[in-house]
Amino acid sequence: MKPLARESVARYVARAKRSLGQNFLLDDAILQRIVEASGLTPADSALEVGPGLGSLTRHLAAVAASVTAVEKDDALYSRLVNTLTEGDVTLIHGDALQLDLGTLVESMAMQAAPPPGAPGACIRVLANLPYNITQPFLERILPLGGPLASATLLLQEEAAERLVSARPGDVDWRGANLLLQYYSRPSIRFKVPRWAFSPAPKVNGAVVHLELLAPEDRPPVPSEAAFLTLVRFAFHQRRKMLKNTLAPLFPPNRTEAALLRLGLDAGIRAERLTLDQMIRLLWALAET
Repeated sequence: MKPLARESVARYVARAKRSLGQNFLLDDAILQRIVEASGLTPADSALEVGPGLGSLTRHLAAVAASVTAVEKDDALYSRLVNTLTEGDVTLIHGDALQLDLGTLVESMAMQAAPPPGAPGACIRVLANLPYNITQPFLERILPLGGPLASATLLLQEEAAERLVSARPGDVDWRGANLLLQYYSRPSIRFKVPRWAFSPAPKVNGAVVHLELLAPEDRPPVPSEAAFLTLVRFAFHQRRKMLKNTLAPLFPPNRTEAALLRLGLDAGIRAERLTLDQMIRLLWALAET
């Protein structure tokens, strides 16, 4: 694996765009730990979002059967085209929040399908995500569990702690926590110090690994679309009582009756409900 050209790296680091959250991780030891945390094997394919200077891409290409990398930045995409010459790497110039990721993953799965009798191949997502796109990105990839085996994400440490460690009743317990638990088995693998990035951000990072659940392995709900809608409305105004935040969907007296049947306080807020309780509430509302 060839080292990155120092002069070229310095030039792009100096031009890093704060609007795109461009803080490049160049430490090979940490990059290798990210690959190991992802569970990537030589039979797997990797989907990398935001390859930047291609530092992680090079590590992925050294392990995976193939790598597909999606880069939004025009200048970085052009640089990657000219510098990523090792391994089976496909570059896509585009915004991961605008692409049809479901179709892309299906296409990768068809190409990665092993011959009969061969060990199964997985598709694994890896991404270094700026804070402002973390939730919309998760909303796009979490439902793809099945075709996607896992997602390994480099996030701000505080955002990682909120997503993975918050519990019902905590100030940080939000709809994103429920969705993460519904669609995956999340864990924080390790922390990344801020000085490992160029340019250095103001906060440390953390690597979060999500083992994505196939549809048949998720908790049963009357309708997945209905569950997503329920969670979205429940936490839209999280300090209000649940029966009021759900009023656009159900009459408050209907929600109150369902809560009481479940043994919950009629004035409870969404931030106090566990995933199981939210699912049971949906079932109760669907049956009335």
